[in-house]
Amino acid sequence: DLSDKNHTLEAERDRARTFAEQASAESEAAAAATNQVLADLKARCQSLSDASNQQKQLLDEAKNKIRNLEADQTEALGTVKSLKKQKASIEDALEIQNRHVEDLNQKISALEDGDSEKLRDLHEKEVSKLVEENATLKKNLKDQAEALESREIKKKEKFRGII
Repeated sequence: DLSDKNHTLEAERDRARTFAEQASAESEAAAAATNQVLADLKARCQSLSDASNQQKQLLDEAKNKIRNLEADQTEALGTVKSLKKQKASIEDALEIQNRHVEDLNQKISALEDGDSEKLRDLHEKEVSKLVEENATLKKNLKDQAEALESREIKKKEKFRGII
């Protein structure tokens, strides 16, 4: 009777040991699987973080390119304005030259006719035109100098922005 109980207890102990070993093995397998899932999640998080950083870097580069393009556009607009002023100055100079040619033709005609009074009137008109043209040329030169100075300042500012 005692021997049967002993066998029964040993059999139950063996079953309990087997059950405990299986439970321990299953627990280790579950822990290993959990660790693998955690490692996979960490790798995915790192990958997403790297992609996010790369996108931020690309966005910063795009912003810098936009700023540079805006600066180039501003500089180009300044150049266009300057060129328009230069064109106006050239047109003014051509107009002045055409008037000089016309005045010279009138003088030649007066000389050919021997009309000294007409020649004196033409000379007075020419002097007054020259005074007016001188003022116009001074204004144009001042405008061009200001435009060049402004362009130089903008180039220096752009250069400082690059450094």
